[in-house]
Amino acid sequence: MLKEITKIIKLLLCVFTFEFYFAGFVYAEENKDVEWEHKNAIRARIYQDIADNNELEDDVATDLLFESDNSLWFMSRNLLFKADIEGRIETFEGYDSATDSMFRIKEGYAQFTKDTHTFTAGEKIVTWGKMDDVVILDRINPQDFTRFILEDKQDRKLSALMFKYDYSPGDWKIESIFKPFFKPSAVNYFGSDWAVFGNLKQGVSDGNMAQAKKDIVSAIAVEEQDYVTDNNLKNSEAGLRLTNKFNALDYSFYYMNIRHALPVLKERTATGNLVKQYLYDPSLANLNALEAANPSGDDYILERAHPRLNVVGADWETVIGGYGARGEIGMFWGQPYLREDFSYVEKDVLSFGLGIDHTTANDIYIDFQFIADYVMDYEGLFAQEEIAKQFTGSVSKNFKRGIINLNLDWAYSLSYQDLMLNPVVEYKFINGLSVSFGSFMFMGDSTTTFGAFNSKDLIYAEMKYLF
Repeated sequence: MLKEITKIIKLLLCVFTFEFYFAGFVYAEENKDVEWEHKNAIRARIYQDIADNNELEDDVATDLLFESDNSLWFMSRNLLFKADIEGRIETFEGYDSATDSMFRIKEGYAQFTKDTHTFTAGEKIVTWGKMDDVVILDRINPQDFTRFILEDKQDRKLSALMFKYDYSPGDWKIESIFKPFFKPSAVNYFGSDWAVFGNLKQGVSDGNMAQAKKDIVSAIAVEEQDYVTDNNLKNSEAGLRLTNKFNALDYSFYYMNIRHALPVLKERTATGNLVKQYLYDPSLANLNALEAANPSGDDYILERAHPRLNVVGADWETVIGGYGARGEIGMFWGQPYLREDFSYVEKDVLSFGLGIDHTTANDIYIDFQFIADYVMDYEGLFAQEEIAKQFTGSVSKNFKRGIINLNLDWAYSLSYQDLMLNPVVEYKFINGLSVSFGSFMFMGDSTTTFGAFNSKDLIYAEMKYLF
């Protein structure tokens, strides 16, 4: 019943969005008490693979994205209606050419403000925490990882149905969020260049292995835990943030009772651990070990686990002598991992992040961040040390009064020795038009976050028009 109600709500939001978009301007013009704010963007990207080492990968991909953000304010009623839409068409040329399209409501909600109280209901995106493009406390919304990290964190975020109440008594601001249903992050495991296991199944199917081995790999499946992703109030989530300011120091305290949005694979049987061993290290030896176990039925099924987390944390931000400084710390009870034998386990984790940014006298912007995770009650885990350390950052420089921008985003794991580089040069024309050229480069062992995609180095060109 709840699932059907949710479908109806989403359909009504779609209808509302279209009506809102076309009627908003006319209504605002006729009513001085109403203000319509809107902005649109068209972005076209073309990607070219530059690591010619896998015939199953796409050689060229295109991504055409349209976004329209709309806000309708009823001033005398302190009422806001928000309706943002997004449409996308992608093409893939290579081993198997294909076209994909998508339309969705990016955000669609109503917000009412009265004195120190603000009530919000609908599909919304919330940003918590202070770190740039890193997730420690920013966990209210799931993300779309079907293109890995070709998009920034804010662009990867998916809206979620929620009810939000903000109260601002004096210097404090209290934000409370209730999400009636759980929405997981979007992740592909097979069948695309950016899937966790890439085109593994297709490669085995087209290869010269014995048919029995092909049948084993073909039978492997990853499924959702229906009792978690079904629209059921038992899967509801909640969050609370208290924010204040002391002189130039902004600080917040958090509590969240949420599910882990990014799935971790959980076995149904002990043989499922051998399945995971082969997926993460697809060697012939591991496939032989799986075949020797004579798998059948549920042995092949891996579940996307989304355990419930209890989270307590804090963040802060200030300016010290021309340097921006910020930090986050969070304690997470029940974070999912895989043991060295690939069996599923949950651990308590303390995460910490520190960031510093500065603009030099010659207008070079530098941003540097350090992130560490400490796994308590540690035992041997797959691709996870007891204390994992990572650095991220960016360096950018404007030329010709901001017309030309050179930027380098990077991330490096000190613990796992994997690296991501994203250099970009952007040229801004007049009237909202810009053109960019960039690249993504990944390095590291195949079991690491970036090293898993070390065969997917690419260059791209982008044209963006804001209006």
